[in-house]
Amino acid sequence: MRTTLALLLCCLLPSCSQEMDPAEQMCTPWHPMYSQNVEDIYNYVKRNNLVLDSLLNIEWCANVYYHIVASGNSAKPVPGSVVTYDYTVKDLENVILDMTDQNSGPSRHDIGNNGRTIGVINGLQLIGEGGSITLLLPAVIGSGDIKYHPKITPGSVLIFELHLLKVA
Repeated sequence: MRTTLALLLCCLLPSCSQEMDPAEQMCTPWHPMYSQNVEDIYNYVKRNNLVLDSLLNIEWCANVYYHIVASGNSAKPVPGSVVTYDYTVKDLENVILDMTDQNSGPSRHDIGNNGRTIGVINGLQLIGEGGSITLLLPAVIGSGDIKYHPKITPGSVLIFELHLLKVA
């Protein structure tokens, strides 16, 4: 009976073999980082008495936890749009890790450019020009598991506060 159950589970559940993309491995519900990120997000929401609007499921399994602060106008970005926005990135202790550089100005990029944080791209599409949104991103769609920024710990949950200035 145990052998049958083990074989059944092996056939039905995705494997975390080396053939699987590392991001997919991190995103599986039983991966310690993903599980911990989700728990950390829920604790943050509870501790700060936040009300989330919803979950946005993107890519293969990850959720964007978000709250729309201001919906903005009807000009919403779609794939191919060029967006200009201000941002602030915080950790779960509300320490600012990064923000719009006042010298170089707001961020600007194409929606759909794979070089950007996928959670940010999807979050920006939820608001219109002039709108603001707060995103709580698990590492798989935020910081990842590599060190790319001096203040951001790999595998950490990131909070993005975004203000969409222009959609073109």
